[in-house]
Amino acid sequence: MSFLRNYSMFTSDNEAPQIFHFWSAMSVLSAVVSRRVHLDLDYFKVYPNLYIVLVGSPGSRKTTAMDIGKEFVYTIGDIPFSAECQTKQSICQDMSLNCQKTFTNDKGEVVRYTPYAIFSTESSHFLGHASAKEMIDFLTAIFDAKFYNTKTKNKGDYVLM
Repeated sequence: MSFLRNYSMFTSDNEAPQIFHFWSAMSVLSAVVSRRVHLDLDYFKVYPNLYIVLVGSPGSRKTTAMDIGKEFVYTIGDIPFSAECQTKQSICQDMSLNCQKTFTNDKGEVVRYTPYAIFSTESSHFLGHASAKEMIDFLTAIFDAKFYNTKTKNKGDYVLM
């Protein structure tokens, strides 16, 4: 059986809508696979990076579905997580210092990558009210970047791969 089918069976008796469980399962796959798998389209590569936002009315069980996926990823224990509320500078520092990983691809080359999972119950809380535009710009910039480098006046210089 496939992971998605198993996940669907696992969550079938849960009160959250199956569409929320489907996208939570996709977030688990994205976090686990990270940049170790890609689709090579000659000029560029497509990675399974996903930004998923569950949208529904209050009480529609978005957090219930998300928490199941989050627990799956957390249980694996090898995938770094953001905090519920975190600054761009803190994310860069964390990813640069604590999240760098390597694997050997099918050509025998060592590839560096930086996995990072964000499971936040409230996007406005994670993005920050005053700095939401800056955080969205940052998350967009690092989405498929080969590397991202940041320099701050007081917090250091960091490179994300």
